[in-house]
Amino acid sequence: MASHTEVFLFFLLMTAFTIVNNVESHKRKIRTNRPIIGILTQTTYLTPIKYLGHTFIYASYVKFLESAGARVVPIFHNRTRNQTHNLCKSINGALLPGEVSNLTESLYALVARDIFDFAVETYDNGGYFPIMGIGLGHQMFATMFDIVNKDLRLPTNGPNITEPLNIPRHYRQTKMFSKLPKKLAKDSKKIILSGHFREYSLPVELFQNTANFSTFFRIVTSNVNMYGEEFISTMEAKVYPFYSMQWHPEKFQFEWNSDEYVPHSSAAIQLSQYISNFFVNEAKYSKHKFPSMEEENDALIYNYSPTFMLPLNESSSAVQIYFLN
Repeated sequence: MASHTEVFLFFLLMTAFTIVNNVESHKRKIRTNRPIIGILTQTTYLTPIKYLGHTFIYASYVKFLESAGARVVPIFHNRTRNQTHNLCKSINGALLPGEVSNLTESLYALVARDIFDFAVETYDNGGYFPIMGIGLGHQMFATMFDIVNKDLRLPTNGPNITEPLNIPRHYRQTKMFSKLPKKLAKDSKKIILSGHFREYSLPVELFQNTANFSTFFRIVTSNVNMYGEEFISTMEAKVYPFYSMQWHPEKFQFEWNSDEYVPHSSAAIQLSQYISNFFVNEAKYSKHKFPSMEEENDALIYNYSPTFMLPLNESSSAVQIYFLN
């Protein structure tokens, strides 16, 4: 009969083996140089642009990913869970874009949760499927934990503000900014970079008071609204390849509506390029691919053409929009 010491040593050995095996299975190793990233679509329902189509993606998100060497497919927000998971098995990551949708009951929210569940399961089984949330997509991450079935966001300063990114001193210890050039990290503290925080955001208090949320994510940067309330502007999952931001890096290079303040300084452009390069490189660690070249070609955003919005709708914040009927 084994002694308590022998049992303990055996348990310790098996635990160490499990940890090592888990780390080995998640080594960041390039699996593809042809990454394809899905962007979740949204509905035009109750918007001034609904006459142009039912489903849309801002072209700036597409360009943002393409500029770093990825291709894009739409993840339609009106698909079933099985349809969404089947598509995710063929692509290398997903971007949850910003705009306006209900965070608990909309089709956008339901499919975003399906993508999140797929990514968690993939990672737990030794695979890799990164997610980036921007704006509304950033806020969606808070709803994945069933905190309460209501909107816990707080008002930001407004829909058209800019603030410094406030990258912390320990930024090298984060996954997202570990390779950020020192000069760019310094410039981000001095130059107005963040741009377009939108009207709502996630309060730091929510993070601090919710154990499963704070166990899963770490705050990378935060800002303070006009009421003195601190909100999360950038965060990342501690284990999983999930990254999100309240600000909009895709706008710095590709949005030119003169009614909105979008920073186009050299530092802002470099930061946008850094973020897109980082996320596309994350997607290269995924080995997913389409069953055939024909299915891949049929899914790509190249099957659609963007619409130039400013002559049609001067109130549009986007220069170009893909309408996917």
